[in-house]
Amino acid sequence: MTTDGGGPTATTVQADEPRWYLSRYDDHVHAFDPDQSSTAYSAALCSHTAPNTRIICTDHGTRCLACLLIHGDQLADRNGDVSWRL
Repeated sequence: MTTDGGGPTATTVQADEPRWYLSRYDDHVHAFDPDQSSTAYSAALCSHTAPNTRIICTDHGTRCLACLLIHGDQLADRNGDVSWRL
């Protein structure tokens, strides 16, 4: 992954949280699994895939709606707050 200096810092992101990076394939910011750094391609929560050379380390841009919804569900499950889904 490349960087432009605008991405998240280690102090703002928990180790198991997805990383919000810009995909140059569709120019949307997606939530990528942090455990994929050793692979040539990375997959976002929404199943969007891109080679690591096309992922920019920044969270500036239009966010992927599917990634936002999936991550919101994960947060609700983790924190026990699922009442909003009813």
